[in-house]
Amino acid sequence: MTRATIVDHAEALFMERGIQATSLADVATAAGISKGTLFYHFRSKDDLILEIAFTHVQKVSGEVLTCVSQGVGSPGPRVLMERFLNVLLAATLRNRLHLYLIEESLTRNEKLKTALQAKYREWLATMLGALEPFLGARATIIAPVLLALTDGLIIQASLGLELPPLGPLLAALLPEG
Repeated sequence: MTRATIVDHAEALFMERGIQATSLADVATAAGISKGTLFYHFRSKDDLILEIAFTHVQKVSGEVLTCVSQGVGSPGPRVLMERFLNVLLAATLRNRLHLYLIEESLTRNEKLKTALQAKYREWLATMLGALEPFLGARATIIAPVLLALTDGLIIQASLGLELPPLGPLLAALLPEG
């Protein structure tokens, strides 16, 4: 039994039941291991939550970097951001987990909050680097707005709301080329 397998089972349970309603005993049962084996890999529920958070953050960071690298030579920042948003919004289950982790970090888990703050700073720097060639100094204003817009769209999509068309939305914020 690997850590990754335990993380997969825990993530599925957290998505199904919520973080608060899922115990380590539930995770051990779902993974088909003893609680002792689970504790060998994760000393606490917080350690398991952090592992899931880091795995999740790495996936999102990888997608951001992929979108940025694909944006090189693209027609402009709108294409780059639309590509980025489409990738993120398509991952509905992962987005729900992202919202759970944010809620958890805001209500009780300072280690998780610190980790998410660091990743948000990293995402902002990545977005800034991608937009600066197109927008110059204006990128320092637009990048945080686009990051906040991304979170807002993830929340709306998770609630099942109809999202506005991305093209016109991004056209209001970004130049074409």
